[in-house]
Amino acid sequence: MDREKFPTGPIDGNPGVTFEKALQLYRTAHDDVPGLDQLQKKALASFGEAFTRYKLKAEDFRFIAPPVEEAATAKKPVRKSKTRQPMPEPPPLSYEALIAQPFLAYRTPWEFIAERFHCDETFLRKQNAKITGVPTEGTEFLVPNVIPFEIENAFVAPLQPTVDPAKSVTAAIVDLSRLEVFEAGKLVAAMPLSSARPDLRGRGTWTILEALPRPRLMTKQEFKAKSAAGAWTTPIAEAPAPVTPAAEQFLAPGPNNPLGFLWIHLAKSKSTTPLPYGLHGTSIPGRMKSQESLGGFRLANWDIVRAIRLLPPGTPLQWR
Repeated sequence: MDREKFPTGPIDGNPGVTFEKALQLYRTAHDDVPGLDQLQKKALASFGEAFTRYKLKAEDFRFIAPPVEEAATAKKPVRKSKTRQPMPEPPPLSYEALIAQPFLAYRTPWEFIAERFHCDETFLRKQNAKITGVPTEGTEFLVPNVIPFEIENAFVAPLQPTVDPAKSVTAAIVDLSRLEVFEAGKLVAAMPLSSARPDLRGRGTWTILEALPRPRLMTKQEFKAKSAAGAWTTPIAEAPAPVTPAAEQFLAPGPNNPLGFLWIHLAKSKSTTPLPYGLHGTSIPGRMKSQESLGGFRLANWDIVRAIRLLPPGTPLQWR
């Protein structure tokens, strides 16, 4: 289902309401899978096994921050774990450390692999419990056999399709929980979505405008999403006490920017003026529904990047 743009969020091996709804939508849109047996046969015929393997490449580390020990002192050796337990996650970066980064990279190879293969990091670590220490070039992972999110190819032009009168595209935000995309009236994608604030919703029909790759945030300890169309302010949840910095401060682009890797402007119907919130990615795909953030509608980075490939500028966005 993930391969055919009906994902259930980060793959974690657990059934649940999100999975059941995605399954129902997929079966509604595909007459050839009336039941689970037919879906399993279709999956096996299409791509075979549910898992595959991936080896970390040297070029992957362009997108992964160096270990804290190496960043602190290049000559300090990294201690290898004597147990067979995966290394713990690094501590969160301070505000000062965040604004000092030129690129908000993946914090660990685990995070990079989890996002590349659309899965929950805890689930990934359980599937690869024999990997100890910090994964390096050549480390082989067992991963879900999805179409990988290749960050290095995320913005190959054209980013958005052109309008095709013969294949009209519409979209909808449904129950503040998913983005649905239709081509010529047929449902072709349904992706989990989360509102950043419980009271953020619309009515009727809005419009999808252009996409902004690699968004960054302007901040005076109250983050602002900044785009070519201007800037707007939305205080972050539990923001630190405001101060007056000497100059404008920014959170750099990257997969760990709170806006993720892509921002899609939204406007009211028949308007081209961007609203102060849009569709965007996230740095916390596993906590989208439990943790508030900026004023927008979040999708996993791997979903927002493939969603925009389906949505030409001017696409109507309905609220249901």
